[in-house]
Amino acid sequence: MKPIRRSLFLGALLAVFPFLLTGQHLPEHAANAERKWVHGMHFLSTAGQTFLDHTEIGFGMEYVAGRRVLPYLRVGAGAGLNMIGMTETRRFAPLFGELRFAPFVHARNQPFLVVDGGYAWAWKDKDSIYRSVKGGMRLHTALGMQWQIRKSGFLFTDFGYIRQESSTQRNNFWWWTENLDENYIEESSRINRWMLRVGFGF
Repeated sequence: MKPIRRSLFLGALLAVFPFLLTGQHLPEHAANAERKWVHGMHFLSTAGQTFLDHTEIGFGMEYVAGRRVLPYLRVGAGAGLNMIGMTETRRFAPLFGELRFAPFVHARNQPFLVVDGGYAWAWKDKDSIYRSVKGGMRLHTALGMQWQIRKSGFLFTDFGYIRQESSTQRNNFWWWTENLDENYIEESSRINRWMLRVGFGF
């Protein structure tokens, strides 16, 4: 299975699997919560070191729509724009499935665990030295805290780790190169970064 198909399959699996659990008998309050949709906006910052041991800071934003399928479990799908770094090999537009576990069902302010995975696309500048810039599989996990601020609204923050795959092709610029279309270097990378997010939901 090709990497992009494998990544999309993983994201779809994360988004669909919890619906298989909804056939269980639940208390009335949980059954009502099961039908509730939640929308969240995340603002994020990433930090880590490049292969040259330089510190690289990034930023981005993501939108996630989720549905509570069990009192302690929400499943959703999201998309966003992440600048893991400022160069064109670090710009990604992810599409992913998300699982969010909040074990303390009746607490007004809840700790949670979130896991998401999917595929992120990348793009290059018009006058780039790269022949192509491609994204790859994305996997992110984090621990966080959610604070209820009114009946249908909340704030949250979480801290975790993201792994993003990417690949590039760049021209091999040497004085003896005759055909740039046949002289290029392919590079693949797995970018690992710490990620801090803050956001709000309703």
